[in-house]
Amino acid sequence: MSVFRDISIRFQGNDHTVTPSNRLLRMIEGRARSDDPSFNLARVVYEIQVGPVSIPSLAYLGAEFLKSSGAKVTDDDVLGELGTMSHEDLVAFKNAVASCVMPEVKEKKAPGKPKPQKAAKSRK
Repeated sequence: MSVFRDISIRFQGNDHTVTPSNRLLRMIEGRARSDDPSFNLARVVYEIQVGPVSIPSLAYLGAEFLKSSGAKVTDDDVLGELGTMSHEDLVAFKNAVASCVMPEVKEKKAPGKPKPQKAAKSRK
């Protein structure tokens, strides 16, 4: 059972379905670290969520996920497209990329509070 679900990334007017996996994430992070040993996927996702995000890192991740879906794109293609996206499209792109890295986690219900025990009656 996979913790990931398919993610749709809209790029240049087309929807691309990405199937994230731990193997894909390790491959992407490994490639990035060969150029930049400090690269960290979790940090980039944090930057996507709270800002500011490194645009080259966003372009790199977006391109890698798009390529995994069969798209013929480069980092530079994505970088160029990021500059022309509407605010809404950019937010959707960033959220889709972040969703590829961090699987949706279903929260488990917290166990109920233990019932207070009645104090023992003292015998006199």
